[in-house]
Amino acid sequence: MISVVIPVFNAAPYVAQAIGSVLNQTLPPDEIVVVDDGSTDATADEVRRYQPRVAYFSQSNQGPGAARNLGMRESKGDLIAFLDADDLWLPEKLRLQKAALDADQSLDLVFCHMSQFREDAPDEAVVIGGQSVQPSPLISCVLARRTVFDKIGPLRTDLKAEFVEWYLRACEADLRIRTLDDLLVKRRLHSGNFTLANQGLRREYVHLLKASLDRRRAKAGAGPCPGTLQ
Repeated sequence: MISVVIPVFNAAPYVAQAIGSVLNQTLPPDEIVVVDDGSTDATADEVRRYQPRVAYFSQSNQGPGAARNLGMRESKGDLIAFLDADDLWLPEKLRLQKAALDADQSLDLVFCHMSQFREDAPDEAVVIGGQSVQPSPLISCVLARRTVFDKIGPLRTDLKAEFVEWYLRACEADLRIRTLDDLLVKRRLHSGNFTLANQGLRREYVHLLKASLDRRRAKAGAGPCPGTLQ
């Protein structure tokens, strides 16, 4: 059973497209759980248009980590995928990632490649480092076994880069992680991006990466973390 968790905060202009990209999967999920993190715009109205196909929960504004944790608690699937409300999935995402997990029962997490696009140019991929398509450990790109969260624990709620911190812990635990070569996620860049709107995020990245590196150095035989955080 596949559960999709979508945290939302003032995402009325985008959330319908995000939900639509999930409903258009060639392998539809068994449930879609949307957690409204205290939106003050028309987000709730946009999401409720999709009920009962989409389960809607709300909480006071506590940040995306808390919203994702609530979505996981309310979901029932043994496979969990996340989608940020302003990102989009391509139709084959869940089918290809589930096939990879089915083919290798030792795999814990499957990521994919993603491209980025600007709000004013939806058909043009943004080129970063000379490439428009890149492997990505972003949360919108993952399909994970629920047992991984039982082992690693939930996302932290006191950080802006909560998935970066969780991903580093997963690497330190030597989980089996694979990144598919397929482009399956499109990440929207706009002025309201959570990551772009938080100027302290890069400093937090540096702190988290250093802390993880120190822990890995102290752990004999720890292998490299697959993929790169960009």
